[in-house]
Order: sequence, then structure tokens, then C-alpha cells
Amino acid sequence: MEVPRPTTLETDPLDQELKGGRCTCGALYLLDATGKEGGRRMMDGLYLIADQDMDRALALQSGEDYRVESVCYNYRMHTAESRTRKKGYAQPKLWFFILKSAAE
Repeated sequence: MEVPRPTTLETDPLDQELKGGRCTCGALYLLDATGKEGGRRMMDGLYLIADQDMDRALALQSGEDYRVESVCYNYRMHTAESRTRKKGYAQPKLWFFILKSAAE
């Protein structure tokens, strides 16, 4: 599935210049440019799909309330990659979040 190139989000938790967008399926996606910020992107994604309500974000249950998936991402070519690169290199990722109610 094609997604638009990640852009700086206007709704930006903690003013950290978060990049991402909305997929045609309705999912929110966030860019992890280093491939080492998965935990941070998880919290950012949950916060954003919970309408910027941290209490609600922390109450969401994976599999019950939302789905999350990540794919390796080549930002120069704007393509998803099925395999990781050699060790020692950062592997950028796109993290996709969707509320179960929005997916149904």
C-alpha cells in the first residue's frame, strides 16, 4: 500500500518535530529515522490516536483497542523494505497505529 511521504506533523507532542502522516486506510504513521526510537514512537503514536489524552493513551490495550505495526523504510526511495541492512547501520522505520474502532 502506498502512503504519502512523512511530513512534519502540526499536532506535535512536546514540540519535537515529529514526522509522519495518515495512510489511506486511516492509520496514523510515524517516522523513526534512526530505527532506535521505537519506544518513543509507541508513546507518541498512542498519544496521538488517543486524541492527545495521555491517560486514555496509557489505558489502551494492544490487540484489543489498537493495532501497531512497523516496517523498515528507505526514506530516500520512499519504499518499505522487507529485510534489515547489515549490522552497524541504522534502519529507519515507519510505525503504523490504528484504533480498532476505526479499522472496522
